[in-house]
Amino acid sequence: MIGTIAAIGLLLGTSGCVFRPPMPTAEQLVGEWIDGDGAVLTLDADGTFTATQMPEAVLRPFSYPPATLDGPLGDGAGSWQIGGIMEERNSWGTPLVWFSPDEDTGWFYFEVINRHGEVQLRADVGDPESVPEYYELHRD
Repeated sequence: MIGTIAAIGLLLGTSGCVFRPPMPTAEQLVGEWIDGDGAVLTLDADGTFTATQMPEAVLRPFSYPPATLDGPLGDGAGSWQIGGIMEERNSWGTPLVWFSPDEDTGWFYFEVINRHGEVQLRADVGDPESVPEYYELHRD
């Protein structure tokens, strides 16, 4: 029995059969997303976004030294798209939503995750060489 289970695992692992969450549609993401502390990220159907009172660490993830979630808050606006700017999924197969601010501050992204049946947006924040902090948004 254990040999059969091991063989199935080996077969699935070598055949590239790995679960990948489905890509979300724009319709699933359009609307307001909040963090519970006053931040609002609004995704419009025309591919634009506005962000109010979000941590600068999320809006400008490539600042140096790396910012943390307890740092200053900021606002932003620009365009958004599912996948496309760099890659449509992270190395774990999680779908990505990319944001390109109107100001020349560089792009940022959120992972689209499913937590207990609820779709959420999550950003990794902080020094990429250490354990990341997670910043999560959920539907209003």
